[in-house]
Amino acid sequence: MGSMAWQGLVRGGRAGTGGFQLVGQVLCASSSARGVGASAAADAKLDELKPLLLDEGLPLLWVPRASTVRALLDAPDARTRRQIIGRRWKGVTEDCETVLHQITHLRLRDDRDFAYDVANALKAGHTSAAQALAANLLDSILQRHLEETLRIQLTRNDYKAKGIKFNMDDHMLFTAFTFAPVWYAHARYRPKNNDPIPRAFGRHPSVHGVSRKQYSRVNAVIALMLVTSVIKYLDGELM
Repeated sequence: MGSMAWQGLVRGGRAGTGGFQLVGQVLCASSSARGVGASAAADAKLDELKPLLLDEGLPLLWVPRASTVRALLDAPDARTRRQIIGRRWKGVTEDCETVLHQITHLRLRDDRDFAYDVANALKAGHTSAAQALAANLLDSILQRHLEETLRIQLTRNDYKAKGIKFNMDDHMLFTAFTFAPVWYAHARYRPKNNDPIPRAFGRHPSVHGVSRKQYSRVNAVIALMLVTSVIKYLDGELM
């Protein structure tokens, strides 16, 4: 069984097309799969969500629930949004578990079970273990299920060097919303270049920059959200 190639990335129409400017449609599609109401964010527009997806790396499609998405949209800045996730971490973790319960593809069973382990570690107070497992699980899922060309296309983050962001308009809707925050999480971090350890969750600093600055409960929750989102996306795409 091969990894996913470009042919599978077809759901929902392109992110930039007028028919999908209302993100409420996306949230409704998401909520219908997990039984969560989306009315609180039904009037959100794509331009409202892009900064959260691309500049802060917050998953918003499959998780969290619509009321939390609305609270994140209404927040005045990134710091407040992180505080919201910190206050609602139990509910967001439950949202992730709800989505994981729906995963049925046989090739995703191990990934789903490890994601459960992340959630259980969080609930038990083992936040560092949760973040470390989630960061490595995310990498393993991408390596396991995406062909190399596609994986590089979706995760290569040269923004610091070239100022080029992930172009959501280049991808189908669900692909764009799922992988924009994954792209953010792959921002370059090179200790040998004396890069500062970021406070926001990153795959590379989680592996190469273990510190109190990078490791936190908020980051562990965001990492779980990312893993859950990718698994849910793949559940509908893998053959």
